[in-house]
Amino acid sequence: VTEATFGLPVFRWDPTEALVRDLLDWWEGNRARNRASVLLCYALGKAQRILAELSGKAPARVFVHGAIDGMTEVYRSAGVAMLSTERVADTARGRDFAGDLVLAPVSARGTPWMRRFGDAGVAMASGFMRVRGERRRRTVERGFALSDHADWPALLQTVTETGASRILVTHGYTVPFARALRAQGLDAEALETAFEGEPGS
Repeated sequence: VTEATFGLPVFRWDPTEALVRDLLDWWEGNRARNRASVLLCYALGKAQRILAELSGKAPARVFVHGAIDGMTEVYRSAGVAMLSTERVADTARGRDFAGDLVLAPVSARGTPWMRRFGDAGVAMASGFMRVRGERRRRTVERGFALSDHADWPALLQTVTETGASRILVTHGYTVPFARALRAQGLDAEALETAFEGEPGS
């Protein structure tokens, strides 16, 4: 049984080092224009991966939404090294965040909380940012295709490495991925589950 959240050829992840450089360049560009940089990401997993990848590379600490802070402390208590953070809620009212990077959950987009950052650059980190038009649909100026899910090549490689004689594909692009596997001569079909259609990362 395999998931297929990113089971289309368009989903191919860039090396993490290159993505981190792009993220730091975006942040630096906003700093140069005296703007805050707000990066939308999932509060559990994605935010902590970003903070871990930025550790030792970022020019300053990062501010985080309260929903991200709680999860981040759990990771820290488990020994995961991450960039230092400060909760936005713990800063003085009216603080200017120009030049700062702020991690916020996707659910914060369009809320009054976002007004604290003024004319901020807003980006999103998600594997779905690889799809043309997704950035526009989610109304962000920049998208970073970052995911812990397997991309297209990794899915194909993993299926091959298992040596499975029958493959059931669930969650995501099930039908096209099963079709691609059948085109390679494998016995594959999509398997519908109760949670089909829920968003991936």
